[in-house]
Amino acid sequence: MRSPLLLIFSALLWIVSVGTTRAEADLSQKGNSSVPHEDPFLKKKSDTAIKPFVFPKSMKVVQICAVIPDRCFFFKPGYGPESYKEAETGVSLDQINRIFLSKTSIKKTLLKIDPARIAPVSLGKAMQKSPSGSLVFKVKEKSDFILYFKSTFDLGHPSEKVLTEGRIYLPRQKKVLVVPSNHQKISFKHMGTQYHGQFQEGNPPIPNFKNTVTETHFKGLQQLAKDARKVIMSHKYEKRRSNY
Repeated sequence: MRSPLLLIFSALLWIVSVGTTRAEADLSQKGNSSVPHEDPFLKKKSDTAIKPFVFPKSMKVVQICAVIPDRCFFFKPGYGPESYKEAETGVSLDQINRIFLSKTSIKKTLLKIDPARIAPVSLGKAMQKSPSGSLVFKVKEKSDFILYFKSTFDLGHPSEKVLTEGRIYLPRQKKVLVVPSNHQKISFKHMGTQYHGQFQEGNPPIPNFKNTVTETHFKGLQQLAKDARKVIMSHKYEKRRSNY
C-alpha cells in the first residue's frame, strides 16, 4: 500500500501534466488563428527602450490599404468611390488602384533600404484594414523588421497631395518605430484657366493625370525609404571604445 505522501505527490504530478498539456493546446490554437492587432499607425511616437540593432537583419515590406468593399482604396477617409469622377481626370479607379499597388515602384524604393546589409528585404502581401481600424495577422512574420506603409491620395482639395506613412514593427521586441510621414503635393504640368484648385464642371480631363499621380506616389515612397533608413540607423549598435 502506498503512503499518503506518495499518493499526494502522484496526484500533483498528474495535475501539473494536465495543465501543461492544456496550456500547450491553447498556445497552438492561438498561433494558428487570425488575431486582430492594434493598428500600428495609431502610434504617433516610437516606443522607447529599443535594444540596439546588430546587423545584418531581415526585413519584410507590407502595404496596408482600406477595404471598400473588396478592393484596396487609397483616397482620404470620407472620400468614397462614388465621389470620384473619372471624367475630370481621365483615369479610372482601377487605374488609380494599380498605380498605388505597383510592385515596380515599391521594389525601386522600399526594397532598397539597406543601411547596414539588411538582408534579405522582401515584399509581403498587401494587408487590408477593416473599417474598425484593426489589422488581422494571418501569418506570423519571421523577419526581424516589418515595414508597414500606406499611401493616401487627397484629391479634390486645393492642395492635392499624396500622404505616405510608415511604421517599423520589431517582432522580437514587440515594439514599433515611427517613420516620419511625408506629403507630396501633386504638381500639375498643365492647368486650364478655369482650374483654380477645384474641378470645374465642363473642364476637359486633367492632362497627364496618370503619369503625374505615378510620379508623386513614387517620390513619396522614395522619401519614406530615406526616412526609414535613418530611423533604423539611429538604433544601430555601436561598440564602445575602451579608454585603456
